[in-house]
Amino acid sequence: MFTKLQIMGIWTICLKLMFIFFAYHLVRDIFQDILNVHNPLIDIVYFRLNPDKLPSYLTWLNFGGYRKYYTLPIEIILLLLIPKAIKQNTFTKVDGVIIFLTLFIVITWLLAIPYSTI
Repeated sequence: MFTKLQIMGIWTICLKLMFIFFAYHLVRDIFQDILNVHNPLIDIVYFRLNPDKLPSYLTWLNFGGYRKYYTLPIEIILLLLIPKAIKQNTFTKVDGVIIFLTLFIVITWLLAIPYSTI
């Protein structure tokens, strides 16, 4: 099995990769949703949710028409929490919050894919 030190090393690598991803995603969201700038590099794997295609049990995915803005505060929170979690040498509540917020974004993204246009 893995030792605590090895697990924390793997977790630190995951946190660093998540930081890079969420930093890119925040910049992409600012360019696409706020500045309305589009190019192929920014539009990689970007799905636009079509609310008319959503079944009634998934209408919450649209967040009242503000879907494109709900990730902004989550990404900012994650970008603030991840460096704090990297500095700690143990798994704390901060790491739990990071996991929860990341799962929330990933699950809502995966649920939205079938009802989106590229």
